[in-house]
Amino acid sequence: MNGAHHRPLTEMAVGDSNSCAWVSGDAGREYRSANGYIGLAEMGGCHDFAAQGIRVGLGVGSSFSNLKLANNGNSRIQGQYGIAEVDWQIPNKPLVASLLGVYGQWDGNLRRGYAIAGT
Repeated sequence: MNGAHHRPLTEMAVGDSNSCAWVSGDAGREYRSANGYIGLAEMGGCHDFAAQGIRVGLGVGSSFSNLKLANNGNSRIQGQYGIAEVDWQIPNKPLVASLLGVYGQWDGNLRRGYAIAGT
């Protein structure tokens, strides 16, 4: 998974309110086993339930990849998703329990290419 979900929502600063929001974008270029681009755009919001030490966040996003494969093959994938996260700051400990769920639908188109050796 690309994007901002390598860190829990509890690491986002909230300031004086109990709410927060995020906008995330991620773009990359593949050179090794394929040649092409991947990307993601996402936004969401969260709320703190301070008495319980819990932060809940919901977001939506879209991702894509367009890769040229060996032997004139290609792979195109594009879709949208929803994401939910619940974090709990464990009392009196520097630990966070985090649960992350993603649901989405992607459309894919794959064309494989084959190298045929002469006999």
